[in-house]
Amino acid sequence: MNIALAIKHWKFIVMAVLAIALAFSVTSCASKSHQIDLLGSQKTLAETQRDLIASQHANEVHEVEQAWSQDLLESERNANKNLQVAMVAASNSALAVDRLSKQVSDSDQRLSTGSHEAVIEYGKTCNFVLKTMAERGGTIAAAADQHAIDAERLDQAWPEQVKPDKPS
Repeated sequence: MNIALAIKHWKFIVMAVLAIALAFSVTSCASKSHQIDLLGSQKTLAETQRDLIASQHANEVHEVEQAWSQDLLESERNANKNLQVAMVAASNSALAVDRLSKQVSDSDQRLSTGSHEAVIEYGKTCNFVLKTMAERGGTIAAAADQHAIDAERLDQAWPEQVKPDKPS
């Protein structure tokens, strides 16, 4: 009897089975659509995180460059101050050399009034040597001051994290 009833209403049974299959198919599609949306959101989140990390890295690099720029500017200021001090020292040295030259000239005049020609020649020679030494000493001092200023400027401008270890 059940079979006879099923044969009599076969169209309804097929339609019910198709309706159930359609409902299952719609549910499955909705689930897949939700999974696709979820994956798209995860992709967008990953891209946003990547962009955020890149932005943070760029900010860190900018901050490091800014710090290096400040260090360089400060070292240039210090170098300019030291250069002014060195120029004053060189000027003072030139004045001292000039005074020494005058003293040497005066000494030449005093020795030239002496009675012995050998003493006069000896005094002139000594004064010439002293004058040459004073001039060259001033030149050497100025060069040494300039070298010290340049070395300090380079040391101050060099970034700390890449400075080589200084020998003890």
